[in-house]
Amino acid sequence: MNKLGTACMPLVKNIPKPTNKQWVKTICPVCGRECWETPQLRWAKKAGMVDKAACTECAINNLKEPTDEWLDKKLQLAENLDEPIVYKHQ
Repeated sequence: MNKLGTACMPLVKNIPKPTNKQWVKTICPVCGRECWETPQLRWAKKAGMVDKAACTECAINNLKEPTDEWLDKKLQLAENLDEPIVYKHQ
């Protein structure tokens, strides 16, 4: 199946309190800002439709490599979750 490109994750600064309780706070692998992983994104990943996700601004401005800041924040976020979400980057 062909991948659809980079999925957009809404930024927390734009949607601080989503009405959908299934949204999970995460961080953008490009810029390190807080964003939301939606159920639709999780479904698309499981279905093999997307393999990359970034905050909306980074996805629109072209995806770059994950930053060291992102890696540090990823570890901090994982410590605060019962079941951490692990993203694989190529």
